[in-house]
Amino acid sequence: MADQIDATLAALADQPPDRNLSRLEADVWARADRSVVGERAFAVLRWSAVGTALGLGVLAGGMSAAAARQPSEVAAFDVGASLAPSSLLGVRS
Repeated sequence: MADQIDATLAALADQPPDRNLSRLEADVWARADRSVVGERAFAVLRWSAVGTALGLGVLAGGMSAAAARQPSEVAAFDVGASLAPSSLLGVRS
């Protein structure tokens, strides 16, 4: 099995390349440069999204903090500790 692989690889090494590789390095660097330009454009979008999310978070946090300071007139879900079932279980009248 190993002899077949070695023979196949040796035969492949004797053949000329099936593609022209003379411009390979230049093509790779050109593609890398295009990627960097695209990355910079994407960075602007990314930072604007981060800024928008931060602004919305601060706005929502400020609104919820302002709403928490205002007392509610209707306390439908108010916790009355004296009326909790756990506090009434041990009481005998």
